[in-house]
Order: sequence, then structure tokens, then C-alpha cells
Amino acid sequence: MLHVELEFKTEAAAKELVTAWARCADWCRANEAGLMHYEIARSQTDPLKYGIFERYASLDAYASTHKSTEAYRTFRPKMQALQDSGELEAVSYTHLRAHETEADL
Repeated sequence: MLHVELEFKTEAAAKELVTAWARCADWCRANEAGLMHYEIARSQTDPLKYGIFERYASLDAYASTHKSTEAYRTFRPKMQALQDSGELEAVSYTHLRAHETEADL
């Protein structure tokens, strides 16, 4: 599972990225067989904080399939541009299933 915490500096930046993410998510949900869960949530206490939650059937479904799609390659530079401009801080966490070990990856 991949969990990305997003903290925006402005509502305009949040709206820009969430809109771009929604387009990417719609395509990924419809076309990626290895995608099990793909969701974004906004904090109830801070409208500038979001979380993205992604689950894939395998590491390969994420690392090879998802990251090679046109949807991802269109979305990711938009996110990077916001990070580079200081409009977005993002922290990613990768979680293993409880029965997995690093060796399973």
C-alpha cells in the first residue's frame, strides 16, 4: 500500500492537483487490472491537508504497470511542479501487508 500525505499552501494549489488526480484516478480505476484501491481524502480539520491511498495486487502492478501509464506520466509532473514551487509538501509511505517481509518485495 502506498500512502501519500499532501499539505498545500493554498486552496488554489489543492484544487489544481485534486482535479488532475481525479482525471488520473478515473483512468487508472478503469484500466489497471492490478489496482485494488485508489482514493484521495481531505482532512476534516485542515482543508489544505489531503491523503492519497493506493493499493496494488503486487509491487510490479505499481512499480512497472502503474508508473508506466500515460495517466501517471501526465499527473506526476504536475505534482512535482507544485512541490518545486513550494506550493505542496508531500511525504510518501510504503506499507507492507502484515504477512509480507522486505524479502517479498
